[in-house]
Amino acid sequence: MENIEVNKIETNKTKTTRQRQTALRHSNFFITINSNKSVNKLTQEQQEAEITRFEEVIDKLYNQELRNMITLTSTKTEGSMVGVELMDRIVKAKVEYVVEIGPSKGLIHSHGLFALSHRALNVKINIPKLRDEFLPTELGYYCYLDIKVYSDATASLQEYIQKTSDRHNL
Repeated sequence: MENIEVNKIETNKTKTTRQRQTALRHSNFFITINSNKSVNKLTQEQQEAEITRFEEVIDKLYNQELRNMITLTSTKTEGSMVGVELMDRIVKAKVEYVVEIGPSKGLIHSHGLFALSHRALNVKINIPKLRDEFLPTELGYYCYLDIKVYSDATASLQEYIQKTSDRHNL
C-alpha cells in the first residue's frame, strides 16, 4: 500500500455554489366541452349550421381566447428562477383540439389539450370565465365543461379522446 500514488485533481469549477436548473414540469389540461345539443333530429341544413357555429366558437377559444384565461404564478421565491419573467419559463406549449358528433346521441362536443412544459410555474385556467362567460356569450347557451389536469410529459389528445369515448357514449 505504500506504493500508491495519490494526486488531488484540480478542476475549473469555481468554489461558489452553482445555481441548479429548476426541474422541468408539465401541466396538461384535457378539456371536454359538450353542447348537450343533439343534431340527430335536425335537418341537414340545421345540423350544418349548429356544427359550424360550435366549431367557430371552439376555434376562437383555442386560437385566441384561451390565452386570456390562463393564470401563471411563480412557484419559486428564491433561487435560479427569481427575476425570470413568467412567460420566459415556458419551455414548450401545445394546443390540440377536435370537434366531434357523438355516434349514438348525436351530441356536438369537443376535446382539447392545452399542454405546457415549464419551470417553476403554477398554471391555472379560469374555469368560471370559460364556463360562465365565454361559452354562454359565444354560443347563447351553457355547456357541460370538464377539465382534467395531468402532470404527464407524454400528453396525447388521441389517448384522452379514446378514454373519454370508452367511458361516455356521446
